[in-house]
Amino acid sequence: MDPPGDVGCENGPHGRSGPLHGAVLRAQYTRKDQHRFSPHSSWYLPACVAFVLWGLWALFPKVTTQHIDPRSALFFQAVGAFAATLLVLVSLNFRPMLHGLAVPLASLTGALGILGGLAYLYAVSRGPAGLVSVVTALYPLLTVALAHWFLAEPVTLRQGVGIVLALLAIVLIVG
Repeated sequence: MDPPGDVGCENGPHGRSGPLHGAVLRAQYTRKDQHRFSPHSSWYLPACVAFVLWGLWALFPKVTTQHIDPRSALFFQAVGAFAATLLVLVSLNFRPMLHGLAVPLASLTGALGILGGLAYLYAVSRGPAGLVSVVTALYPLLTVALAHWFLAEPVTLRQGVGIVLALLAIVLIVG
């Protein structure tokens, strides 16, 4: 069940309904500010918070892996993640929403995040944190492409140019 004002599903392009239209999920966005930038957009403040937290998240492992191996570092990151998850569970009054498709996908997302985190720890333990974090920061480009192909999210010409410039920036930084 989608929260009010959040992403919802409509019939697919050929009139099919259901959570998955064949292999492609078609999302119908109900929020008008979903793709526009404004400091007053509902997504802007949480995105800035994520920017700061993930910036710190990308830096700390360099110090950590100078003292312990990446697998041990991952274990202690999971301990920290578990503590944060308990706080979220408390904020939900110990009643998280359940959905037959969303729960397994969320669990898979957690597993992918942990495995990606382990790969990042190995990379940052062997290379400079600045370069490793910049290269791994390319993951949103994959997300944009997958969201375009599987969720039918639009990519404007301006956004496409931004993606190309981001790739060029990575080449120049890592060069």
